Amino acid sequence: MRELLLAALADVTPLPQPNRVRLARPRPRPIAVQRQRDEHAVLHDTLSDAPAWELGLETGEELLFLRDGLSPQTLKKLRRGHWVI
Repeated sequence: MRELLLAALADVTPLPQPNRVRLARPRPRPIAVQRQRDEHAVLHDTLSDAPAWELGLETGEELLFLRDGLSPQTLKKLRRGHWVI
């Protein structure tokens, strides 16, 4: 098989090389894709409107609401499990 190929290419003459210098282009700087993703995620998290109850849970604070006309004792009893909701 190889001999057949060499016989077919016996009369071939190579193309002349161009009389030019091949300048190496400077390689582009790498793009820090993961860093861009992290920065985008942080920006998205800071701009997103998280529900107020979620913000309280992150800080460890307890969110309380007592409607006008209800006694603070009602809230106390709810906390202690006096009533099941």
